[in-house]
Formats: sequence, C-alpha cells, structure tokens
Amino acid sequence: MDIGIDLDSVIADIMPQLLTFFNKEYKTKFKLADIKQYDFFPLWKISHEECLKQFMIFYKSNYFLEIKPVANSIEGISYLSKKHKLHVITSRPASTEKRTLIWLEQFFPNKFRSVYYTNQVSITGKKMKKSEVCLKLGVSAIFEDHLDYAYDCNSAGVKVYLINMPWNKNIKLPKEMTRFYNWKEIKNLL
Repeated sequence: MDIGIDLDSVIADIMPQLLTFFNKEYKTKFKLADIKQYDFFPLWKISHEECLKQFMIFYKSNYFLEIKPVANSIEGISYLSKKHKLHVITSRPASTEKRTLIWLEQFFPNKFRSVYYTNQVSITGKKMKKSEVCLKLGVSAIFEDHLDYAYDCNSAGVKVYLINMPWNKNIKLPKEMTRFYNWKEIKNLL
C-alpha cells in the first residue's frame, strides 16, 4: 500500500525549535500547550503574511537544522517501510528541499520513495492540496496532524491517521479517521 507521511509534528518534532525561534525573535514565552490551533498568526498576534515571512526565516535558520524526530517515529517508519511504499507529503515550501532531504537522510535513510512539497506554508510557489498529491500518487492512507489537511484528504477518500496534538485533540473525528497518540501504536493501526 502507498502511504503518505506528513513531516512536521508527525515525524519531525518541529515545535520546540519553532517556538524557541519565535520566542527569541519576538521576546515571548510560548509553550507547546499554548498552541490550540495550527494557524500561528492569531496566537502570535501578527498578520498571516508576517507569520509566513517568519516561517521562511525559520526555514533558513539554524533552529530548523536542529529539529529532532518525533519520539519513536524512526522505529514506526522503519516498521511501515518494510510492508508499504512511503511518501513524504509536506506543507513545507519547495525551497526547503535541500535541508529537508538532508534531515530525512540523517534520520530516515532510504525509507521514502518520494518527497512532495505542497507549499501551503509558503509565500511563494504554487500551492497544492495534500489530497491532490495523495490521489496523484495512489496513496490510500496518510499520517497527518493538521485538521484541515486531514479533512481534505478524508473527503478525497484517503484514510487518515491523525496524531494527537494540542491543536487537534479536542475535536471529535469522523468515523473514517483514526486518532493515534504515539508511534508505538503503529503495529495496531495497520
């Protein structure tokens, strides 16, 4: 089976580095528990455009290079890759390709067949829906954390496995979507 894997907050633990970057830049003290929705601009009290600009700066920063894998994701991806074809489908901009591929090779060498950048968190480039990429690749399931992307993929008939995060934990999911809490559960999900 072809499976899509989101990067940020699914296998790449981006939030500690992103919050450290933002807190330093804006002299704030945000914690992971403060993030109740995935759109950061209302929390950070900046415009959507300024938020995207900050992400672009973050992507080029040393903080971005210090992102660690989500706990147990290395083992989970290794398990999945033995039986399935895995594809990274990320909302990152294509401009992060070089750094993203280096990170994937460091932590997940030879586990993914392809990497797709949908540019949804970008100020440049053509934006694509993750569901479009899933349908193009023949992906029948995706591991995701962002509710909008999860609903989009679900409505296209793609099975969604939503990792529990502060920004999605209080939402009742449609019966077709499955919530999981950590990568140790992977053997029971598929």
